[in-house]
Amino acid sequence: MPVLYKPQIILETKKRTDTYPLEVALKHFQRGNDLYCNGEYKQALKEYEAALQAAPDFASVHVNIGAAQARLGNNDLALENLDKPVALQPDLAEPLYNRRATLVRKRDYREALIAFD
Repeated sequence: MPVLYKPQIILETKKRTDTYPLEVALKHFQRGNDLYCNGEYKQALKEYEAALQAAPDFASVHVNIGAAQARLGNNDLALENLDKPVALQPDLAEPLYNRRATLVRKRDYREALIAFD
């Protein structure tokens, strides 16, 4: 089962408007998480894509896109998206876990074992 990433981020909002890219990305990210938790994976993907429009290097969004794609059975798309956050933020554990789980779902056990190294 894919793990949904929920970062603990606190933003200083003084003198910033709703158009501030990270704030916009976080709003879409949170909406996506709410939809994901309600089983609305296609709608969650739309919110995650909107978050990426505002902040393309937001690694956690790629993790959650991968998780939503996996829930929809789109394992190849899930794997594509789970590779991106590893490049952006190598210390995140969630994409590695989700990548392995997706490989197991694909019955690619050899790759899943290699991914543990």
